[in-house]
Amino acid sequence: MDCMFGRKYYGRPLHEVVSKDPGYCRWMLGKAEEDGAPPGLLENAAWLTQHAPLLKVPRELVEGGKHRGRRLSELVHKDPMYCQWILRQAKAGDALPSVREKASWLEQNAPHLKADQPLPGFLSGGKHHGRALSEVVAQDPAYCQWILREAEAPRPSEAVREAADWLRKNAPNLKQDRALRLQGAKYYGRLVSELVSEDPGYCQWLLRAAEEADADQWVKEPAAWLVANAPHLKETPVVTVRCRHRGIPLPQVVAEDPHWCIFALQPLQDSSAF
Repeated sequence: MDCMFGRKYYGRPLHEVVSKDPGYCRWMLGKAEEDGAPPGLLENAAWLTQHAPLLKVPRELVEGGKHRGRRLSELVHKDPMYCQWILRQAKAGDALPSVREKASWLEQNAPHLKADQPLPGFLSGGKHHGRALSEVVAQDPAYCQWILREAEAPRPSEAVREAADWLRKNAPNLKQDRALRLQGAKYYGRLVSELVSEDPGYCQWLLRAAEEADADQWVKEPAAWLVANAPHLKETPVVTVRCRHRGIPLPQVVAEDPHWCIFALQPLQDSSAF
């Protein structure tokens, strides 16, 4: 039988089209299921169903999109939200045959995935949408701490509550370490303990800012940690310029390296960098 539908292979023997372009044959089978399919297409579809039954078997290889060339069996574990997206897309009336084919494979081989069912341990929404929380905990703990705080706010979203529940159960250290990480724009996510030596001037600014009447919570928390763990920043001036003594209390530097102090004072006579 010759191909009687479409311009690409019109008039060519169907057995040649099957071997050369099985994807086109699957497209024909999908078009034949639509209302108002022409008689020639229906005849071709009947021939394909009889002589090339494997075309009806859903294939798991993704042909397009961000996961082009990957297998659904892999994505079920690595990107289950993408699989859920396929299931949702397949429900649309104008869904492509290839999408319906992938959805059929998922329904047969990953029945635990539902189109609109939240996935425990995966983020829904935000900058880490679709990622596993176990990865985000290691790579962006400050974001996870933000989730925990949002979950305590009035009327948090269901996605935030579920993510926070997962974090409390699987990453309890985040709650304990909450005050040790900064939320400000300059050093977002950095440990305060690291900045004591790297940028003591910023730490001292935190201490001063925390004393303001309208100080934000993200300032008060690291400031409280500094008071408890780096009291010298509040009681004693420290070297803040970039040098080998940065972060060390100034009286200690004066006693241990007076020559450096003399050298530093020469170009900075009118400076308050200390």
